[in-house]
Parts: sequence; C-alpha cells; structure tokens
Amino acid sequence: MYIFNLIVEAILVGIYCSILYSIFSFLPLFWIGFIKHFLGYFLGIEKLYCNYHNKKHNFITKYFIFECILEGIVFSILFSIFMNSFISGFMFHLISEYLEIHKLFIKYRCR
Repeated sequence: MYIFNLIVEAILVGIYCSILYSIFSFLPLFWIGFIKHFLGYFLGIEKLYCNYHNKKHNFITKYFIFECILEGIVFSILFSIFMNSFISGFMFHLISEYLEIHKLFIKYRCR
C-alpha cells in the first residue's frame, strides 16, 4: 500500500507543478519552484500532508524562505533534465521520499 500511496502523491505533486507552470510560465523556473513551496503552505497543501500523517497542524519555521529557495533551485535543475513540469514535480516527490526529506518535514513542520 505504501508504494501506491507514494505514486498517487507524486502524481498529485506533478499535477500541482503543471498547474503552476501553466500559470507562471512567464517566470524563470526558479520562481516556479519557489512559488510551489511557498503556496504549498498558504493553500493548505502542507497541512493536508501533515493530516495524512496523523498530525493536526503545520507551521512555518525560520527556515521557510531557505526551503523555498532550495526548492526553486532543485525544481530548476529537475526541469532542465526532464523538460516537463509534471515529470519534474513527480520526480521531485519521489527523490524527496528516497532522501527521507518527507520524514524531516513531518518531524519538524507537523505537530
């Protein structure tokens, strides 16, 4: 069941990236990745992720802007490799899971 959920999450992230790319295609790729993380908090996507992992709240830490910058850089790199916003977002999610970044997110950003 874990693999299925991971694939569904990655597809949803890919769709989210495709939507952002279609809206903000006039911006440099860095800013699309930055906005992806930034809006993830303010649209409640991060809260949904915390709820999915049995945590009720999420919050911004002092590293939030750094995280947005890092996500902008990584998204730019992935897009330059895959040349597709959906695949870049999909792979971003899978790589984050493999590197256990999601575990850190749940530990430090969800309560």
